[in-house]
Amino acid sequence: MIKIMAVIMGILYYSTQLYSGIQYEVIQRLYPLKPEVIRVLDIDMNNQQIRVENGLSFGVLYGFETTSAMVEDNQATIGVNGMFYNDLGLPYGLMVHEGKPIRAQYIGTPTVLIDTNNQVSIADVRLKAFVTLHNQDIELYGFNGLVPDGKWVLFDEVYGKTTRVRRPSTNYMIRDNLVVDIIITDQPVALKGWDHVLTFVGENKTIKIGDTFKLELNYGLGDVNVKEAFGTGAWLVKNGENVAKEYEAFMGYTTAYQPRTLVGVTGDNHLVLAVVDGRLEGESLGMTGQESAKLMLELGCIQAAYLDGGSSSTLVINNKVINEPSGGEERAIAHSILIFHQKK
Repeated sequence: MIKIMAVIMGILYYSTQLYSGIQYEVIQRLYPLKPEVIRVLDIDMNNQQIRVENGLSFGVLYGFETTSAMVEDNQATIGVNGMFYNDLGLPYGLMVHEGKPIRAQYIGTPTVLIDTNNQVSIADVRLKAFVTLHNQDIELYGFNGLVPDGKWVLFDEVYGKTTRVRRPSTNYMIRDNLVVDIIITDQPVALKGWDHVLTFVGENKTIKIGDTFKLELNYGLGDVNVKEAFGTGAWLVKNGENVAKEYEAFMGYTTAYQPRTLVGVTGDNHLVLAVVDGRLEGESLGMTGQESAKLMLELGCIQAAYLDGGSSSTLVINNKVINEPSGGEERAIAHSILIFHQKK
């Protein structure tokens, strides 16, 4: 295990190799007017012992659980808070887990993508999805979310116990890529026991029991096969340039010092996660958006974006919260990023 400690011009720097391919750094800036404590994970995605996945509260959409609980639930090595979410605990943006779309909401912000070869990138992505049934192509409105009249959505058990649709709907129950039942109702349909439930809000009788189900996904990325994906709040660094704005349509103003969780990608396929403590008088005030972009550039990132911050900013290593959450204790959240390290 390699450890480095140094004090340079008011900056305390500590670095250690936690595991093969995972470097952990602490940068403490001891400035009287603007102290900062920054914790950084540099994850070599070329290392075959490393796996990065989405974590959800209790394994489903909607709800709240601490990052440390998600780490323990999934037997992960490390956890960092992830996507922004609404008051019900539903994450915003695109999410893919084990190659399967979980959310496909477009909010105009970049997405972190990990392909089946463990190549990581951050890009502007808008997923288009089609279902082929009985020789007809149906474009989906989305996955596991609210659906307007006259649109199609695909559900599975990660959404919860039911579709939550309380309007007249036609529901095609799918198992082993076949339509095995059709339920027409104005009440929510149970999701347990089905691979998918394809729901049309309204009446639709063009599909029959026994029809073959096929899902086609188009990320606009050519031949890239997406394994994991999670949404962010806004760009910080794009193509090696600082593109941080003082106001972001999704996040609002970024000019205040705040606790931050940041994600970046280097040119040699490293995933960088930075957790900046904030709102801690005399210890760490946090960062603005511009400062966050400069930090990610200093860390070698060619692409970088915001993850959820504020009281959500949390870093868990070996089942222990390592940073100091601004609320005084770890906050329950909707989504986390889980890092797994497998011993040879």
